Amino acid sequence: MWSLIDHHLDVDSPLRAWHSTTKLIGIGSLIVATACVTNLILAGAALVVSMVAVAFTRLPVRLVVRRTRGLIVFIAVFAVLVALTADDGRRLSLGPISVSTHGLALAGMVGAKAVGITLLALSLVATTPFAQLCRSLKRVGCPARLVGVILLSYRMNFALGGEMESMQAALAARGFRLRLNRRALATIGLVIGSLLVRSLDRADRLYNAMLARGYDGSIPYLSTRSVAPGDVIKMLVAILLAGALVGARLWI
Repeated sequence: MWSLIDHHLDVDSPLRAWHSTTKLIGIGSLIVATACVTNLILAGAALVVSMVAVAFTRLPVRLVVRRTRGLIVFIAVFAVLVALTADDGRRLSLGPISVSTHGLALAGMVGAKAVGITLLALSLVATTPFAQLCRSLKRVGCPARLVGVILLSYRMNFALGGEMESMQAALAARGFRLRLNRRALATIGLVIGSLLVRSLDRADRLYNAMLARGYDGSIPYLSTRSVAPGDVIKMLVAILLAGALVGARLWI
């Protein structure tokens, strides 16, 4: 999911043009509603809504499948285990194998909810610049310090990744090969310790640089475009869909 951030913003799509704050509220409402449903039919409906949202991103289908296949494999294994182990008195015979109908329904509901939430989060992350997303989190009431930690953590992820690549190249140049022996494990421990020390040093230098530039606990953001009427309409449609999913629990 992190690799999708700021990498596909050149794709023109209805979700890309949606204002970040109203998009966060709308898609966030759908994520909460998907997590709240407790019925297989409603979970399937939520999954359809999430698939429509992904379609509106206009991302390549292969990319979406690659980002969700690990989750799908995990859900498939989970479904098999639940179907074989659940015991509620109602079982379905499939040749020599007996499975629980309640277990199949439960696994299907959990799987549909998990995939639906993942697709909705993907739709939000892949179509919104990360800085705008952080600013929108602050606008909807997320604590400023927490937003700052999220933004700086994302930035430091690349810096530490560069440090790790440099250390891997240095180890390879010295003929290091990963093996399960005492010497290799000791070397890995030294590398991890060195990476932690470098991380602390980098964080300290980053903080001092921010103080030198007038940092006072809040991170300034560049101004963005104002909310258009179409953005509000999209948000209201998403909230209505979320409300319909939650309200339908009373009837199904």
